[in-house]
Amino acid sequence: AQQAQELTVIYQQVKQEYEDEIAQFNVDQITLLADQLYQAEQKKELKAQEDKEAKAKAKALKDAEEYFKSIQKAW
Repeated sequence: AQQAQELTVIYQQVKQEYEDEIAQFNVDQITLLADQLYQAEQKKELKAQEDKEAKAKAKALKDAEEYFKSIQKAW
């Protein structure tokens, strides 16, 4: 009877350790996924900003070229 009781205690300890390990693994996976999603969003925002800047630079170049063409015609 005592051996069965000891086995029950050991079983409960092992079960609790296993459940704790699974819970920690799940927390780690959630943290990892959150980090990956955050990085993906940051990359997306950076790309959008770079595209916006490239478009603005292209417009500025076009405007400058048109301005110089217009003043050359005035001569």
